[in-house]
Amino acid sequence: MDTPKRTYPALDVRLVGAKSIELAAQVEAGELDAAILVEGAARVPGTLRWTPLYQEPLVAIAASGSPGRDAREALATNPYLRFDRSQRTGVLVERALRRAHLKVNEFLELNAIEALVELVRQEVGVTVVPLLRRARWRDDEALRILPLLVNGEPVMRHIGMLERRDHGRGQVTAAVRAACSELFGA
Repeated sequence: MDTPKRTYPALDVRLVGAKSIELAAQVEAGELDAAILVEGAARVPGTLRWTPLYQEPLVAIAASGSPGRDAREALATNPYLRFDRSQRTGVLVERALRRAHLKVNEFLELNAIEALVELVRQEVGVTVVPLLRRARWRDDEALRILPLLVNGEPVMRHIGMLERRDHGRGQVTAAVRAACSELFGA
């Protein structure tokens, strides 16, 4: 695969450890041309463009030996390891729990998906997180992946590119979108 960096050697790609809301603000302020982030609930201003790239279902993850046959039982009978509610994914999880009328026994709140899954693996509790595209959790004998359904439907987290419409490097962001599409199969 020919990467955008090979095609555009002057391309400045930065991996920024920031919340999606912060990245969106940086794009809107013109500090970044574009960012790949979790879709928010707010309407995208006319100066910006949102391009969906892929989606991931929210799932409950429990230790293989923990009680609970399904997400509802697992969440009701185990300590709940919550994803950070100040982040877009955490807001999505919280809304899904409310809409599905799921009861939880909150134990702790973290902002790292892999750390939450590792705590589940160590039988600390159960979590609700997006089923990451490249995660090997289904192959892990220490984990159970339990569908999280609201009104019989999975809750999806949408990942996409937010970019300024006037940034002048549309060819570059188009190449990044194409590379993401190839990588994620969207």
